[in-house]
Amino acid sequence: MNVFIIKLSMQKRNESRMMRSRRLHAQKKVLFWLGSSWRKKILPKPVSNAIWKRANDVLSCEEHERQISSDTSPFEQNIKIPDGCRVRMGGLWLVELFPSSLSDTLLKQLDKSGWDGVHAYALNRNPNSEKAREARTKENIGWWRLGHDVDKGFRGFAPNAVFLDLPHGFESVEYNAIQIGSSLTVISAFFSPTEEMRTKLDAEWHAEHEPILLKQRGKRPRALSRRESDIHATQLARNEAYEKARNWLERRCKGFFSRNELKTPAADLLLFEGFDPTEETMGKDYRDAGRALGLDSTFHWISTEMPNLAAIPLDDRHSDFDFIGIVGNIENAIKPIAKHLSLYGNNEERAIAYHYAKHVQDILLQICMVNYSKYMLELYAKRRDVACREYKRHSLKKTEGLRFEMLTDSLDIKEASHDAAMLWEITWRQWNGLEDLRLAESPELRSKNGNQSNSEVDLLRKFKNVANRNFKLLLERDSTYRDILATASSIGADIASERLSRVAIIVALISLVVAIATLCSPLIHANG
Repeated sequence: MNVFIIKLSMQKRNESRMMRSRRLHAQKKVLFWLGSSWRKKILPKPVSNAIWKRANDVLSCEEHERQISSDTSPFEQNIKIPDGCRVRMGGLWLVELFPSSLSDTLLKQLDKSGWDGVHAYALNRNPNSEKAREARTKENIGWWRLGHDVDKGFRGFAPNAVFLDLPHGFESVEYNAIQIGSSLTVISAFFSPTEEMRTKLDAEWHAEHEPILLKQRGKRPRALSRRESDIHATQLARNEAYEKARNWLERRCKGFFSRNELKTPAADLLLFEGFDPTEETMGKDYRDAGRALGLDSTFHWISTEMPNLAAIPLDDRHSDFDFIGIVGNIENAIKPIAKHLSLYGNNEERAIAYHYAKHVQDILLQICMVNYSKYMLELYAKRRDVACREYKRHSLKKTEGLRFEMLTDSLDIKEASHDAAMLWEITWRQWNGLEDLRLAESPELRSKNGNQSNSEVDLLRKFKNVANRNFKLLLERDSTYRDILATASSIGADIASERLSRVAIIVALISLVVAIATLCSPLIHANG
């Protein structure tokens, strides 16, 4: 009986799918007929564009129906995962930057955070705002603990933590801060995932997804096959964790990246079982499985201080590495710190995350400085273009705002260009950061080259050169930009002043007419 019901439901589903395919095919023929030949010439352009937009949508829907009914092509089948291969998310780090212009904002946010309770039993019990103010005056170069947010449903031991409704999937967030020179304060947040979040990425990775029709606002719908749906769902699960963490950090500590609607530098920890991404390749049959987790990068970032782990940028085709993955095999990664396992409650994932947290934070500091200098170049150029293009529309209020932006950005750049250089000094590297970070070939690239590794690139030197070049360009262009913006704001102010004087003259003339009419009205009534 059950078999009969299943067959009947499958038959109805196939009939429904055939009906949809016929309707889509009929729509396509009608739309193609309306949008071609002499009909195209007599129809208004907006109508013609709407017809072809709908035709493209129908083509995507038709492709989607075809993918549902067919899986014969290897490119349309679900991705294959190696037997016994599992992945767990060990944690997520984000960093936020506060230059001099945001120092007051930082101090206010620290006072409102409620984190000062973590210092109840410390030698220095000053509030975080006082510690931050002291660090900025003394150019402190050490990490210090800011606070601890814990979800209200957390059942572990969290003394003096702030209990809040954290985003679903995270049980706690730990905050640390470091001062770079006297002008740059960086806050790091480590998000500890729940057991559900730790396994969610693996569940999506192993699940067999059906074809989907991906709809995006303002764009043509995209038909994803089973293979593409698997990759999309896995990457979406990873990105979902990042977006939740980013939104929470913006709520608690809104700094430079959040205020300018930029991606906050982040890194997640992916620990594998049955596979070591730092030494092994999945093979040609499992290439899409690695791609779904972002393991298809040509190069890895490695360091002698992070043995058996590697950092992989999510997208190594661009110069701004917003999101990187710290990957490794859990059995190999725990070996160097196995003797310290008891200090972390015999939890291997927690031990790896906390032991190498300082090193991950330093990598994010490098990315933070490079991206900050790059974004400031773009921001300067945009403000210059806007000032040159729209100076006639500047009101007095806009002019004052423009002058304030010129002043704050100029001060930030001059101080940041000097203080950021501390990241690559020997003293800093010995006490706060990695002493080496190298760009090496991935295992897949080494296998293609016959396991002959080429020379490695010093990433610390590369980051230093990129940041120094960007800051040098900013300093050279700062005076030019300020002259352009000052001239534009001056012209805009003159135009606004002239416009105001015209209004004043018109008001005076109207007042004069009213006064004359008032004086003449008794004479008119007397003569009448």
